[in-house]
Amino acid sequence: MTTEARYSGEKKVDVFTSDTAAGNKVQRQMVRVVIQHSTDDVEGLLNILKEVRDAIFKFPGYVTSEHLLNVKDPANLLVISTWQNIERWDAWTKSEVCKKLTARVKTRLTKPLKISVYNYFVIKEKRVWSTF
Repeated sequence: MTTEARYSGEKKVDVFTSDTAAGNKVQRQMVRVVIQHSTDDVEGLLNILKEVRDAIFKFPGYVTSEHLLNVKDPANLLVISTWQNIERWDAWTKSEVCKKLTARVKTRLTKPLKISVYNYFVIKEKRVWSTF
């Protein structure tokens, strides 16, 4: 994957590898974040999630995301996002913009957010390959 930002066209630091204090290169692994939302105000929640999406596009390390509504229970919504590494995801969660938007999201929920973070792997030729 290129080190250029996907949407801004600006060059960004290569977040897939970094130097340790000993001068060794460390490869970082992409992560997928699954966030489960339960709401009785789907339209209101989706409007706030559009604002989250607009803010997250500009954040370093963000790769992509998708929003899924449960077919049998539309009050159950999943957001699945992909990040260049866990450090970038953690930086997003600690940012002021994320904290403010998350507080707004929580006002629309009937249950607490359920957030799970997974290492991203690609299965290829009957073998598991990590993305780094």
